[in-house]
Parts: sequence; C-alpha cells; structure tokens
Amino acid sequence: MRTSRLVRRRLLGGWLLSLLVLGTAVVASASASHTIVLQSDPPRAGTLFGTGTYEPGERVQLTALPARGFEFSGWFEDGEAISFSPALEFVADRDRTIVARFRPALDFVGITGSGQGTLTLLPSIALGSNRFELRPRFQFGASPWDLRFVTAFVGEEWRDAQVHFTGSWEKIRFGGGVLFNPVGPAYRSAYFMASGSWEDLRLGLRVTHYPLSGSPPAPYLLYVLTLSTSSLSVTARGEERDGLKFRDALVSVFGVSLCCGIQVQGTLSFTKEGFSYVRAALVNLPFPCCGLSFDAAVTFTADSKVVEFAPRWDALCDACLTVYGDVLWDRDAFRWDGFALYGYKIRCCFGSSCCPAGAGGYVEFLTAFDPGRVPGGFQGKEFEYAKVGFCGPGCCGGGYSFEATAYFSPTGGLFGLSRFKIGGGIPLFGGWVVTPALEIADSGTSLILGWQFRF
Repeated sequence: MRTSRLVRRRLLGGWLLSLLVLGTAVVASASASHTIVLQSDPPRAGTLFGTGTYEPGERVQLTALPARGFEFSGWFEDGEAISFSPALEFVADRDRTIVARFRPALDFVGITGSGQGTLTLLPSIALGSNRFELRPRFQFGASPWDLRFVTAFVGEEWRDAQVHFTGSWEKIRFGGGVLFNPVGPAYRSAYFMASGSWEDLRLGLRVTHYPLSGSPPAPYLLYVLTLSTSSLSVTARGEERDGLKFRDALVSVFGVSLCCGIQVQGTLSFTKEGFSYVRAALVNLPFPCCGLSFDAAVTFTADSKVVEFAPRWDALCDACLTVYGDVLWDRDAFRWDGFALYGYKIRCCFGSSCCPAGAGGYVEFLTAFDPGRVPGGFQGKEFEYAKVGFCGPGCCGGGYSFEATAYFSPTGGLFGLSRFKIGGGIPLFGGWVVTPALEIADSGTSLILGWQFRF
C-alpha cells in the first residue's frame, strides 16, 4: 500500500517536473523571438515593408517606398545612419526600432489648361477677344504647388500676360503673381498672399504693389487683411504711399440660424471718411400658407435706403419675385412717407432649380420703372425684357443651354420690341463647348461665335 502511494507521488512529481520544463522551454522560445518596428519620418511620407516578429537568425528584409513628393534619404537607428539604400537586409538578433527618413522632392504631377474666345461673323468677320490659361502642377512633399500662365488677345493684339503661383507648407498656404501688358512691355502690378487656419479661425494677408495709381499717380502698396470664422468675416484694407494709412473695412455676418430654418445675414462697411453702408437680411422667412417663403433685406447708405423683397413660391415651379425700391423716410418728422418702386423681376424655374445639375428650364420677366437703378442690361430707352431658357445634360459629360431674351422700349416696333437676343452653349466633345450668340436690333444684326475648352 505504501509502495503504491510512493509510486503515485513519484509519477505526479514527474508530470509536474515535465510541465515545468516544457513551460520554461516555451517561455524561452517566446523570449528568443525579436520584434522589428519601423517608423516614417515625417509621418505618411512613405510606405514601409518589413515590420514584424522574427526568429533568431532569420533574415529581415526592409523596403521603403516614398510617397509622391518625397524621396528616401536613409535608415536610422538611435539617431545614427545605418544605410542609405531603400532596401535593407540583416539578421534578426535583437529587438530593433528603425526609422526611415524622407525629404521633400519636387515632382511633376501634370498640366491642365483652358481657353475661351469669340469670332464675330456679322456684320463683318472679325476676331474678338481670346484668353488662354495653362496650369502646371507639382508636388513638393505633401503639398501641391500650382503655376498659372494667362495670356489674352483682343483681335490680333496681345493685351495681357500674367504669371501666378500657389503652394503650401504645413498649415500655411501662400501665393503670388505678376501682371503686365506685353505691349511695351509695361508692368501693371504684383502681389503676394498668405493664409492659415487654426481650428475655426482663418487669417489671410494680401499685399499688392502698383507702379502708378491715385492722384497724382505714384507707386503704392495695398494691404488686405482678412479674419474669418464659420459665421463672421472681417476685412480691413490699408495703403502705403508716404506712410501706412487705413483705407476701409468690411464686416460680414452670415450663416447665423434662427428657428424654423431662418438665417440672418449682415454687412457693415466704413471708410477712413466714415460710414459707408450697412445691409441686414433675413433669409428663408416662412409664410403661413400656400408654400410661400421670402427673403427680405434693407441697405442703408449715408444718404439713401434700398429695400429688397424676394418671395418664393414652391408650387408649379420654383418661383421668385425680386422687388427693387427704396423706403421714403422723412428724417425731420421721423415718419415713413411711402415706398419708391424702381422695378421688379419674376423668375420661375421648372424641373431642376434652373438646371445646374439636370434638365429643366426657366422663364423670367423684368420690368423697370427707373432703368438706371435696376440691373437689366438695358440700352437706350429699354425698360422691360422677357427671357426663356432651357438646359440639360449633353454629350461628353457636358451640358447644353439655350436662352432667348426680348427687350422692349416705348419706341420699339411690334409690341414695343426693340432688341432680340438668342444664345446658348453646345458641348461638342470632351471639354469643348461652342457658345453662339445672335442679336437682332433696329441698328442691325450681329452674330458672334464663341467657344470654351478645357483639358
């Protein structure tokens, strides 16, 4: 009996000893593996291959693939360079943390361009204005850099040449440019600008140099400082001739929401001479019934007031009524004497909201009681126009548009018609749009063929 117990105790002890030896071997085996950690400097400047756990004596192969705008500069460990080849191989013998360093490099990304021009066919053939623009893009580090070359002609005469650049570094974005007249040549102006964002705050500065301006003409610098948040913008301008002087400032409030989707907007402008104007507006005011809503605004200047009232009716179409006028206010008696109506415009959009993204159309009527105070493009004694337009998706990813406008005056012909205009845009193939325009008036007929292109 005692022998049996002794045997069982010895067997149990053997099993425990075996488990202890096995566990020790496992722990020893686990502690013998080595971990290789890879880090990129700066972060996200490249993709690293080879990080992981390796057995002692196992071959480790590391590879560094730079991101666009960067180039590989070397492998570093504890601040010391160990290799300058993007492919590194060694035997795993310990835990290691290896840093792959990259430096910014200038990399050409591509080039885009655009242009537009006109050719007069009637009353005689003549080349109108033409404008061309090239935009080479480069990548320097993680930041894109853009160049922009602009040239413009009127007829066969070279009228304008511009060179611009924009770039960024960390949180700062900056740019500049030079504008000159090629005939001469004559330097017109140059500018430099910089801006940065910190959370909801954005700060910008632009400095423009003019060789001759003002009275008497003399070189001067114009400074524009902008401070903005998501709902507030403050812009101050100063000029330097014989010293830095304040010129004007503009304070704007926007995107301030009240209840029921109503938004408040406001603008205050003042110059070094004093108050210029203030404008306050309420946007998307609901009407109790009939699907009506409207915008209302009032603008005060030093010697006048202008009231804007724009109702919208979402019924058969997206309708909008804009009223141009002024409040007649007796300052001495401090009373309202009436309202001076300068004109009104009715615009009704069908289908898409005047076709920015799909097929649709619109009808627009504008009547001016004081044409000089209403933006309508009137000529002579014209006071009214009726306009109709259509637009929709076209070929090659573009869109077509068509617009016809009839102008009326007291001395016009049939029904007072004084002028008739037809225009539109027709996409032909990738990036090319033809924009013909025909105008028939008492003074004669003109036909202009325009074009726009992008690549």
